[in-house]
This record gives sequence, C-alpha cells and structure tokens, in this order.
Amino acid sequence: MATVDHNRIHEDGTQHLFAGTGEMARRCREFDWGSTPLGPLAKWSRALSTMADAVIASRAPMLLMWGPSLVQLYNDAFRPSLGSAHGPMARHPRAFGMAARDFWTDTWNVVGPQLDGVMTRGESVWFENLHLPIERDGRLDDAWWTYSFSPVHDDTGRIGGVLLVCIETTEAVRVRMALEQERARYFGVLEAMADAHVVLDHEFRVLSANRAMVRNVGIPRDQMIGRTLWELFPGLLGTRSEAVLRRVMTDRVEEHVTERYRDSRLDIIADVDVYPTQEHGAAIFWRDVGERVRVDEARERALAEAQAARAAAESASRAKADFLAVMSHELRTPLNAISGYVELLAHEVHGPITPKQRTALERIQRNQEQLLDLINAVLSFARIDSGAVRYDVDALSIADELAACAAMLRPEARRQGLTFSCIPCSADLRVRADPEKLRQILRNLLGNAMKFTERGGEVRVECVEDDSDVVRVRVRDTGRGIAPERLESVFQPFVQVDSGRTRVHHGVGLGLAISRALARGMGGDVTASSELGKGSIFELTLPRA
Repeated sequence: MATVDHNRIHEDGTQHLFAGTGEMARRCREFDWGSTPLGPLAKWSRALSTMADAVIASRAPMLLMWGPSLVQLYNDAFRPSLGSAHGPMARHPRAFGMAARDFWTDTWNVVGPQLDGVMTRGESVWFENLHLPIERDGRLDDAWWTYSFSPVHDDTGRIGGVLLVCIETTEAVRVRMALEQERARYFGVLEAMADAHVVLDHEFRVLSANRAMVRNVGIPRDQMIGRTLWELFPGLLGTRSEAVLRRVMTDRVEEHVTERYRDSRLDIIADVDVYPTQEHGAAIFWRDVGERVRVDEARERALAEAQAARAAAESASRAKADFLAVMSHELRTPLNAISGYVELLAHEVHGPITPKQRTALERIQRNQEQLLDLINAVLSFARIDSGAVRYDVDALSIADELAACAAMLRPEARRQGLTFSCIPCSADLRVRADPEKLRQILRNLLGNAMKFTERGGEVRVECVEDDSDVVRVRVRDTGRGIAPERLESVFQPFVQVDSGRTRVHHGVGLGLAISRALARGMGGDVTASSELGKGSIFELTLPRA
C-alpha cells in the first residue's frame, strides 16, 4: 500500500497527493473537494489523506467512504464495476464525491445495514459470491460479488470511514452455475438411462451409482457410496473385470469386456464398458445381457440341431434318389425286354398269331408303356429332387413347340373321344427354355388334362400374349375340376386328386410336381385355377426371349 508524507502535503498544497498518472488520480487532483463535506485537500486529516492516496494507488478494486455521509472516492480498478455507459445514464464519474446512501439506492437495502454495522460497531464483514444485482448501463444487472467492508480510523482513533475491497465474480459464478446445470443434466441422463452406471475413485471406492445400478444389484445407493467395488462384489477379484479396471486406471485407456458374475445373490452376464475419469478413477457402464446370451445359445443349439436334421434329411434324400434311380433302371431293363418280345410276336417272327392273341399283345404293350412312363416319371423326379438336372436354355419358338406337342397328342385325344384344339400364336414369339424340359412340361399338362376329362369333353391349349416379360401358355379342360382346398396340393409329389381305392386313373402323382420344378428351374412357374364341375386351367409361365 502506498504511503504519503502528510507534512509535505500541508507545506506545499497537494503536489504529492494523488501523484499517479491514472484517470482516478487525475480526477482526485482536479476535483472540487471543497464542495463536499470532506472539504479541500489541504484540510484533510492525516488518516484520510493517507488512506485516500493508498486507495488511488492500489491495483486492487477499492472504494473509500469517509465521514458521517460516507463520501466516496475510488480507484481505476473499481471503475469497471460501475458500468461502461456514458452520458446521463453513466454511474461513473457521478459516484465520485457522492454520499454512499444517495448513490447506492439500488442496493442500499442490503449494503446500508452492513455499512451501519461497520461505522457504529467497528465490524469487518466479508462476503463471497454474494448475489447483489446493481444498476448499471441503464438497467438492473444481475451480478455476484466477493467483497469486504473494513473500518478505517481517523487521527483521533475513532471510526472515520469504510474501505470497500470488491471483486466482481459474475462471470465465474455463471460459468460455475452452467457447469453445475450441465452436471445436473449429465447425472439426470445417467439416472434415467437403462444401463447401470457407477463411478469409482482411484482406490475403487464408489462415488456415484445410478438407479439402474441400484435396481440390478439390489444394494441401496447409500450402502454403495464410499465402499470399494471389491467389498460390494468380492467375486470380481481375480476375474478379467478386475484386470480391465486396473488397466484402465493405470494406462488411461478405454476397455470393453463381457463377464459373468456370480455370488450368493446375483447371477449376471454383462457387457461392460470402462472409461478413465479425470480424477484417475473409472466410469463403468454395463448392461445385463443374460437373457440375450441365453437366447443366442438356444438359437445356436436349435441351428445346430436343424443343420444336423437337414444333413440327415439330405442324406436320406440322396439315398432315396439313389434307390429310385437304381430301381428305375433295373425295372426298365425287363420292361424293354417285354416290349421287344411283344413286338417280335406281333410281327409273327415266331409264327402266325390269332386275332385274339394280337388283342392280348396290344394290351400287354399298352400296359408295358404305361408302366415305363411311371418308371420314367419316378426317375425324373429323383433326378430333380437330388439337384442333378441340367438346363440347356435357348430361345425357342413357342408356336413351333405347341404345334409339335399338339400333333403328338391329337391321336390320343381322338381315341378318348375328346375335342382337342391348339390356338395359334405369333410365329415370332419366343421363350427362354430347355427344349426337352419344355416338351416334357407340355406333355405332362396336356396329358393330365386329357386324363381327367370325360369322353365328349374338350381340351384346349393357347398362348397369352401381352407386354409383360413372360409368356403364358394355358391348358384348359372341361373335366371334373379340383376343390379349392386341394388346388395347391396337386403340385406335391405322389399326390392324386382322386386318391383312394376307388380312383380310376393310373399314375403316381408326379407329373405336376415335375412340371412345376422344371418350369421354376428355367425361371418360370406352373400355377392352377379350377372350379368343381366345370374344369381346370393350368398355366405355364416362361421368360420371354
């Protein structure tokens, strides 16, 4: 604190009082103190002169109030506390030389009693971060202050004035309040989150725990705070979780671990994330994944069982296909021999035959051909079922294929007393298909239609042309039709519409199953619609070439 030679002040006026170069030193030198209760500088007491000179010279924010009316003077460091406004709204320099009660009308209800205690009882008061709004820059400004009021004695030893040392802490308080709000918001989020959360200090003591932590472990929060993690969960000692926690605190790294914890009360499988904190502790987030792990384990077991069952089914399917292929081959050999010998007899190679014998040979031949067709169907299905079918796809004229198939089947239709018609389609309409597979599908669909249409009925094949990417071939018949609930089942292997001992049509129920499988193998499909008593429509779709 600066001092002043009071004798020299009185000898040569005010030459050495307020000798600084600052604004407030200049104002003190130029101010008409005679207009105030303090009187001119030459008449100031030694105590007032010394204290006033020290305040002006100080770099700490100070305001000196002197005399019964507490006339004010302040230094450069205090001036920003009065605001930066200019003109009529300015509080600086208006406060200079003014009585405290007349100036601090905005805060007098607070500071007035404080100053009265200092002046009358000699009390020193100190406040830290006191919320005390003041008027400045034309408005009531929210502000916080750390300040002290101290008594200053005059030359007689009585209290002559009050020294205010004041630091505005508004910005620091606002920052702290913002941080506290952010901290409260942060803890609010942690409290509401589904994951359990706990914060540890560097000695593994619990500093905080959220609601999910309390709920999941069943320990009240007040019984967790302050205790070490090992006291609360002794089963963690020696586990990967302990090693992870120590590594996080030592190396300041983030870690993740999935751990199972068991004790007499708990059995938890948890995904745990651990993060270092600024206090050299750790923040832990964990979620119970026991149910998910158990579901995953059950799913893996079910998948393994399904794969085993699928492998067994595939093995059985291969065995079935191999068996059918071998049996079909073994059956076709004697059937071909039967057919050969029937032809030899029919051509009278072994001598003349009677008309009745020829009729018998024709019946043998028809039954042999029917049986051979059945065997070929079984063999075809076995090859399809085992995935051994190859497709040689080409662009084919659908008109040519329909005409060829119609020519082959028209004699059989006449023999059965059916009206058979093939509606011509555009000669340039082409499909992408394997020719052999396409003919097999057409024979199956047309043969099926003729088989289930009574004498006098009609079978018709036509091609539907539109702007789509597929070509549709429809086979219509006027047969008995198929019940709606059985319509889709006719495409299942070994299914007959008139199944049972009373059925009159031969076959093993593979034609439609084979046709659909072959069509889908070429990028198409076979579908059906029907009405009982009116007939059926089977539609083959194939990609347009």
